[in-house]
Amino acid sequence: MDVMRTGKELGTEAVTITGGGEPLMHPEINEILDGIDSLGIEMGLVANGTLFHKVQTRSLKKLIWCRISSSDELKTQLGRIGLSLSEWFDEIEDAVTRAKNVDWAFSHVVTKTRPNFDLIAKIVKFANTYNFTHVRLVNNIFIADMLEKARTMDKIKEKLEKRKIDDSKVNYQKRDKWTKGTKKCYIALLKPVLGADGYWYPCCGTQYALAKPSYDYEPSMRLTDKKLSDGLRDIIENQKVFDGSMCVKCYYSKYNEALKIMLSEVKHLKFV
Repeated sequence: MDVMRTGKELGTEAVTITGGGEPLMHPEINEILDGIDSLGIEMGLVANGTLFHKVQTRSLKKLIWCRISSSDELKTQLGRIGLSLSEWFDEIEDAVTRAKNVDWAFSHVVTKTRPNFDLIAKIVKFANTYNFTHVRLVNNIFIADMLEKARTMDKIKEKLEKRKIDDSKVNYQKRDKWTKGTKKCYIALLKPVLGADGYWYPCCGTQYALAKPSYDYEPSMRLTDKKLSDGLRDIIENQKVFDGSMCVKCYYSKYNEALKIMLSEVKHLKFV
């Protein structure tokens, strides 16, 4: 909350609450949602769909959007905590019903060359039934090249069409194309990422930006040596643009191109 109060003072308008880890495991998640909302900061949430019962309806309704994460390993992962797939869908259905004002979506990671077609079909049909904004199907970034070589996304689309399942809400994200990082990374200034270690990082792609990808954030990519509120103040007040030339893989180059254009001065703006 101290970080959020500092953020509000510095002009923060929105925050995404996300991993490493399941954010709804936090024992004070309702107080966090209520507190951020009280500051007038809009909230998005990324959760795995298993703990929505912990969130009070009044707090859940304060979200602008919520994206539910899953993968081809979902059934195995749910089994480890004693949940079935049907119970998972029931948990999500209850949350969606309680907070119809929230823009709901799925983000499903494809992890195999022969993905779980039945699970993906159920997710897409659920999204259609409950008017989700979209379903993001994304290749596991660590084996994206292999999955693309196997035409995994194309096969999923073909299967859905064969089963006559409407896939108009589905975004197929192959992750097989990237660019080298740019010298001036404006994304880091627009929406810096606060890691669980209290340090600030340029984007959510920090883990896989370098030659050797990792599941952890890379210390050499910290935006500042300062942590938490002090770090955010340092970044914003000193307008610290990240040097992204160190990034081997960047999936956000088009964002940077757009931001660069927006920051450019146009002499005869009325004629553009």
